[in-house]
Amino acid sequence: MPYTIGSLAKTLRTQMYHVLMGGDDKIKPPADAFLTWCMPGLPYEAEDFDFAAVGLTGETTEELRLRHTQAFNFATLVDFLPDAAEAFESSEQEAVWMNRDGSRMSKMFDQILKQSRVVKEDLTEKEEEELKNLRSKLTRRVKKKDLMGNVKEVTEPSEAVNAYNAAEQKYHHAALVYHAKRIAATGAMGEKGRVAEEDWELNQEIYRQDVDDAWNEWGAEGYRQDIDKIRYRIQQMTQRSMITWKGEVQEDFKHGEMFSHEGISYRYTSVVPADFADSDGWTEYSIYHEMVDSNKLKESKSWDVGGDYDFGLWSVSGGHHESSNKFHEDYKLDKFEMKFTMTQVQIVRPWFTPDFLTNRGWDLPEGTGWNWDKPPCDGGRPPKGMFVGYGLQALIVKDLTIESEELAQALDEFKKDVEGSDSFGLGPLTLGGSYSHSKSSRKFHYQRDDATISVPGMQIIAFRNHLFGKTPNLSPGIKREQLG
Repeated sequence: MPYTIGSLAKTLRTQMYHVLMGGDDKIKPPADAFLTWCMPGLPYEAEDFDFAAVGLTGETTEELRLRHTQAFNFATLVDFLPDAAEAFESSEQEAVWMNRDGSRMSKMFDQILKQSRVVKEDLTEKEEEELKNLRSKLTRRVKKKDLMGNVKEVTEPSEAVNAYNAAEQKYHHAALVYHAKRIAATGAMGEKGRVAEEDWELNQEIYRQDVDDAWNEWGAEGYRQDIDKIRYRIQQMTQRSMITWKGEVQEDFKHGEMFSHEGISYRYTSVVPADFADSDGWTEYSIYHEMVDSNKLKESKSWDVGGDYDFGLWSVSGGHHESSNKFHEDYKLDKFEMKFTMTQVQIVRPWFTPDFLTNRGWDLPEGTGWNWDKPPCDGGRPPKGMFVGYGLQALIVKDLTIESEELAQALDEFKKDVEGSDSFGLGPLTLGGSYSHSKSSRKFHYQRDDATISVPGMQIIAFRNHLFGKTPNLSPGIKREQLG
């Protein structure tokens, strides 16, 4: 039975949303998260993350420079302000890279720190010492060499926070596997579906136990309760006086600054696990034509669950190109199967303190220098504002293959229509173009063998963002004259 490209796009979007964000009665979906799709995806090679796996070191000057360039490329790419209703499209990717208008997450956080007025009731000497001690359990200062050989002090997560982040990532990965297996079984049809359905029937308790074990490990070895208590205690104390804490947050921000070889300022950002590219933590997933014909998953129409963004199928970056009308959403396919492996990584920003933004002891009063006509986040659903959330995790896929003779022919024609573009692909999946996250001349292209389309390398296709509530949200018990 033929089906259309439009139905393929709808199924891909719905299924991937449920894998990343969906929940059931056993593993609840997150209430404070939303997805940002990349249109098209952002290609990477495994060695692009050597800076995270081995650090900013090198046996030669060239190797050291390469590590710093890799760190600059990644930090700059993920230094964006997520939009709760739109995809992260190529024009925005380029704008973040070039920093044309200063609309970076780090710039916005810096402006909030500079322009905010915080509650200034004096803490006792004992409380000040306690606050300093609590903060020392979350961050640490270390000395590192820059490209010029100068030693500078930078802020890093403490060992306890590193353990917290690693254990949290294991939990999210276990949940990703659980949802991927569950969704594959939910949409199972035909002979291919029988394998997924049998796997779920036989092993769903094991997948769920893996999630429970990861949650418990997060508590036992990842200091989950301890770190959460520390953050809660800091919030309690700083809602009485944020003066000292704000100063420490600004120091962390300042010490997170680094410079590229060209002298461009950026804030160091890494990933957990640092060696994910070469690890075993990848989950297989597939979508095939029977699954499209009888999609059993309910498509979301409510922003609260974040599934209503329609990314269509074809995506192009790098200028405007007129493409053929032949391959629109009604174009029919007789057979289709897509396979890939996927993982998600935690984005770690040692210079960023989201607890400051969620604290209720600060405000942005009129006349303080805040130059935007709206607050960072109005707390609505969907939220509006300049800073409604931040990228917390990146979904990465690799080993992408597509089996479809009709789609392979359509793709060949589509490629001709968009010749000269930076990159092109199927929704958030890039199939060819240049590396949009760097100034290198590296190219990547899909390979076709009759009805088989193979795509080399790996690519980021989506970000899972943490959603702020109303920001700022000054506690009603605090008067404006108490701010300083």
